[in-house]
Amino acid sequence: MRISILVSGLLVALLGATPVHAEEEEEEKQSFTCRPEVYARLVKAQEALNKSEYVKAEELAKKVGRRKKLNNHEESLVLQTLGYIYAGQEKMTKAAATLQKAYDLKSLPKPTLQSLLYVIGQLHMANKAPKKAVAVFNEWLKGAKNPSGDAMYTVAAANYQIKDFRAAIRHGERGIKASKKPKDSLVRLVLACHIEVKSWKNAARLLTLLVERHPEKKNDWIQLSAIYSEMNDEKRALAVMELAYQMGVLQKSSEFVQLGQRLLSEEVPLEAAVLIEKLLKEQKIENNDKNTRLLATAWLQARDTDKAIPALEKAGKLAKDGELYMRLAQLELEREKFKDAIEASKLALKKGVKQPGQVHMLVGIAEHRLGNDGRAIKAFERATKDQSAKRAAQNWIKFIASAAKGG
Repeated sequence: MRISILVSGLLVALLGATPVHAEEEEEEKQSFTCRPEVYARLVKAQEALNKSEYVKAEELAKKVGRRKKLNNHEESLVLQTLGYIYAGQEKMTKAAATLQKAYDLKSLPKPTLQSLLYVIGQLHMANKAPKKAVAVFNEWLKGAKNPSGDAMYTVAAANYQIKDFRAAIRHGERGIKASKKPKDSLVRLVLACHIEVKSWKNAARLLTLLVERHPEKKNDWIQLSAIYSEMNDEKRALAVMELAYQMGVLQKSSEFVQLGQRLLSEEVPLEAAVLIEKLLKEQKIENNDKNTRLLATAWLQARDTDKAIPALEKAGKLAKDGELYMRLAQLELEREKFKDAIEASKLALKKGVKQPGQVHMLVGIAEHRLGNDGRAIKAFERATKDQSAKRAAQNWIKFIASAAKGG
């Protein structure tokens, strides 16, 4: 961890430590006096620190510290200087402990003490000690006036690391409000916390901000859609995915298929069918059993038989079973295309279906309508072997027999 910014703060503190510097913010006046010779040596230590000459800077600071009869203010300045030197050497634990000693003396101006607290908290974070950081930041917040978004991000991050998500939200939202344009890192941190506590409405608000800023980031669109689903607002979930598609954000076959499935689930099958057909033609989704079946389902739900039949034929060829051919046979029977219904039924039986009796029923009805009652009865007799079709098949056999007798 480099501390060039923090070091500049130390220089300000030292320059403020003139031989007769005093502050009267307290009801009781407190004097901050630094003798010229102490001040001069501390400035030299600061100059060495600015040049990253840490060994020299430490020697100079410690030499001042070894002087007898340092007042509390001078001792605080020495500790402050050493703390920044240790931080520059990435000795975080030592730096935090040293700066804490400087703070505990309470012999620095209030603004300096306030800054020290924040730096100590940062050092604990760098040292992977978020619990200590949170304790320090809580103390810092008591005196913080209009903290910046960056500062509140750090505080929120510390709370996030100890899984105090609600505290992280409180501090992070404060940081967002404090910023004219909050940084993405802050927004994403607060977003993560809202998701952790299942605050979906706030998560959607922040994700909307992110997709507006970065419409090219696909994951934000997908996550926003998922959040709306968690809110049981499927219409908005679908609208988000449609907009992402229109903007060219979606790229994967699985994402396109998911959009088609969402359109079907939201009962807009015609739009789903048109989309899936287009994607298949453009080869953006695979021409496989699953996707052709989805297309056929969409056309069926859209009640477009002319489109559904070729889709079912194609899907039936790719399918492992004959269920789609059975559905095709039903459609052909409804359209009074009896020969086609028989052909589709044969393909269904060849591939195998869960209820073969139902397919034999389709064959029997088609044959009867074609005037082939002998073939029809044989089909119905096969259907009686399946419990799901037995009664209906027996009734058809009786009906045909009765009709043949003229009854």
